[in-house]
Amino acid sequence: QNMSMFLHFKTSNSNRPLITNLLKNSRYRKIYVAHLKTILRDYFANGKYKEQAGKYQNAIDYYVQNDANKLYSYETFKQNLNSTVEAGKSKIVGLTELMDSRSTYLLEHPLLKRTSLNFENIKAEQKDSSSMFSVKVLDAKKVWLRYRSKSGERFKEIEMQDDGLNEDLTPGDYVFGVVLNNQVVLDYYLIAEDDKTASLSPEKAAFEFHTLRTNTSINE
Repeated sequence: QNMSMFLHFKTSNSNRPLITNLLKNSRYRKIYVAHLKTILRDYFANGKYKEQAGKYQNAIDYYVQNDANKLYSYETFKQNLNSTVEAGKSKIVGLTELMDSRSTYLLEHPLLKRTSLNFENIKAEQKDSSSMFSVKVLDAKKVWLRYRSKSGERFKEIEMQDDGLNEDLTPGDYVFGVVLNNQVVLDYYLIAEDDKTASLSPEKAAFEFHTLRTNTSINE
């Protein structure tokens, strides 16, 4: 319930190379926290996970009740949604018993309580074979564009600039821009960083992303 979300960052674990190496990268670590914040808000803080779990439990109820070879009682199956039960020599923690307390613990973490960076006036335009992007993000230290030209490709990355030369008019005004010459973009998303956190647009990138069609412009 109170396990650190940086467990494998603080203590490197050779048996968990993927999460260990991901958390060593400061930007990936910030993105990890941003996604965790979205998951907590959309599924746990609002109780949606309980609704989903109840639906799954009801969907298999008949089959569990009538299973001649089950390893635990039907009553245990019903109780385990909310409370710890014993199944043979094992104790299995209740789902809500675990996640209600864990959600409370995580939501009190200083990084998750910080206000997310806000994306304003996202502009994306393609002219001929070039792609131009700009966005305003107050208090951002860095803003990154991740993009690809074909569906299913790996996203490429480029840092957007607030220098008055790359689709933003005035240096230091928190309007970040970039021009990709001879590059037609299909899908893209944005990452904004401050010293401690990152925010994404769209929030669930790269599971979700913005799409830009040839010879079009998008203002969001």
